[in-house]
Amino acid sequence: MGQCHCKDCQRASGTGHMSLARFKREDVAVGCMDDNAWFSPHVVVYAKDRPTWDTTSKDIPNFERMPPAKP
Repeated sequence: MGQCHCKDCQRASGTGHMSLARFKREDVAVGCMDDNAWFSPHVVVYAKDRPTWDTTSKDIPNFERMPPAKP
């Protein structure tokens, strides 16, 4: 789970970032999730594009672009 500040995510969300979560296909049912209390970002990407008014967490890893690839 994370938050992305890239310009594409800003345009798609209409705000300063997009909140993203990845799931295994078999773990997700069709429909929307009304309860979002489970969401807790672990990373912020494209922090270089974060608007000054957007207050995503700086207590988790923030990367100017994407984090380095894991070996």
